[in-house]
Amino acid sequence: MIALVSNQESDAHIIKRALVPLEVVHFDRVSAGIDFLEEVEAPTLLIVDLALGEEAKDLITLLVGNAFYAHIKVMVLCDTEEECESCLQRIVRPLSQRTVEPLMGIYREFQQRHPGGRTERDDISYQALFTQVPLGIAVSKLIKRGNSQSHVIHQINPMFEKILGRTKQEIMHLGIGGYTNAQDWEREQLLLKRLENRTITHYSLDKRCLRGDGKEIWVQTLVFPLRFHKEDEFHYFGIIRDITEEKKLALKASEEVNQVLQEKLRGMGYRSHLDDDLTVFHLTNGSYDLTGYTADELTAGQGFDYNKLLEPSSHRKVIDRLQEQIRIGKHARLEYEIITKSGEHKWVFELGRLTEDDPPILEGIILDFSHYKELEQSRIYENERIPLTGLLNRSALKRQMEEDKQNPEIQESALISINFTPL
Repeated sequence: MIALVSNQESDAHIIKRALVPLEVVHFDRVSAGIDFLEEVEAPTLLIVDLALGEEAKDLITLLVGNAFYAHIKVMVLCDTEEECESCLQRIVRPLSQRTVEPLMGIYREFQQRHPGGRTERDDISYQALFTQVPLGIAVSKLIKRGNSQSHVIHQINPMFEKILGRTKQEIMHLGIGGYTNAQDWEREQLLLKRLENRTITHYSLDKRCLRGDGKEIWVQTLVFPLRFHKEDEFHYFGIIRDITEEKKLALKASEEVNQVLQEKLRGMGYRSHLDDDLTVFHLTNGSYDLTGYTADELTAGQGFDYNKLLEPSSHRKVIDRLQEQIRIGKHARLEYEIITKSGEHKWVFELGRLTEDDPPILEGIILDFSHYKELEQSRIYENERIPLTGLLNRSALKRQMEEDKQNPEIQESALISINFTPL
């Protein structure tokens, strides 16, 4: 069989007429040609028109030297010799009976070298793997062209389509980066690079994908490299399964644990934007017991929010410290002082983390830490004082003098020591 991928009807007519009695099928789009190649098993001569642009070049790169398509021989159709100078075999326009007839001999020779196409055993294995396994499966190839590269999907099973709610054509057109969350795709590209360089043998990743109906789902993907005879080609085999419900259950369990912690430890859950002030936009019901304000009062956006409760002298220092922790480790862990509605000073302990939302937010819990802070300060006082007099001991006094020395606001001072022993 001979297949032509070209949008030129006149060329298709000339080729069909010149190659009678061979069967010639014509596709005017690259995607239609790909669908055909997925199903064909007999030895096939494929003619690809370079006038179809980058999609045609990607198709050629995908097929040449690919063990999956060893039963397909590729030739190119171009306008000038220079245009397809790097191609092994080509047909140059204008086409005629004389220039097209040699294709018959090329096809016959290829047919003799590949008499069976895909073997029955290969077909059985392929069908079992790609149509019966209850997991989404895709085979992809990294195509490099100059300084750019792209990840092209060239085989997909029905379950892969079902999970993503998209057709094979849509998925191939979008590519992995087209249906994967942008942040997750950045992470996955780093893993693919390590897989290509053989620094890892495989990887597993939970990532967010956009279905055809616009809904975002979570999938767990497991990826392995596929090595063929061409060492410079990188193919990989990906398996996905939908874990959206598992993620929802895990989130619900986490919220329940947080709720128990808030009730037992006197505190509240929170969510905040990653702006300059880490503005809190959600608080749980524990807000009133901790601060004297309801959650609505602190999140109404009327110019007064949770951050206004921070002790004024340390307000900016607390925000900057939280920002620094988030930037370095994507977690927040800090104790600081707030002033409640009644004017009471309380120490709180904040523990938060960045979510994987797009854009990400900071969420966590804020607990009443006052009792533990009082115990800590009491221990510090006892460790630094002389029991009999209540004065600083030698170590504490020395440390205090060093701190005063570094403080520019303290003028020159002196230490007066009086020995009362004789008295």
